[in-house]
Amino acid sequence: MSRLINISISASEQAKFKRWTEKLSRQTRNEVQVLVHKTLYDIHGRAVRFAPKDYGAAGLAGKMHIKVNSDKLGGSVGNIIEYAPFREWGTGDLVVVPSFVKTMFGVDSMQWKGETGRKVNSKAHPYLFESARMGVKEMTNKLNKMGFK
Repeated sequence: MSRLINISISASEQAKFKRWTEKLSRQTRNEVQVLVHKTLYDIHGRAVRFAPKDYGAAGLAGKMHIKVNSDKLGGSVGNIIEYAPFREWGTGDLVVVPSFVKTMFGVDSMQWKGETGRKVNSKAHPYLFESARMGVKEMTNKLNKMGFK
């Protein structure tokens, strides 16, 4: 199982968004591309600020990445460190999964509860998905003002 965690919007929402952008004028489409780009970097910046600092620059904050899709209408923000999901959700009996995670991003974060017989309880330290929730909410409000429903 991959330990890489990325944030992504559901495929159905992506398709709906893509259909909407195809109907936009060139200028408005460019404005949407700028908004998406800005949102990805805002999410990244928040996640870096919220990330636990227990391992310094080599830790979670230092391994955050952004990928912008070639059409500039989407992308991902994630972390490549193997232990990133365990810091995000916690471990053992202390796993905490906010309800918005599955509904907003389709992520079943309970998979991180653990795979071994060893019981280790580490508190959750949300940084990535909370940052994404804020960024997506802000972007959605702006897109709605531009006509996306």
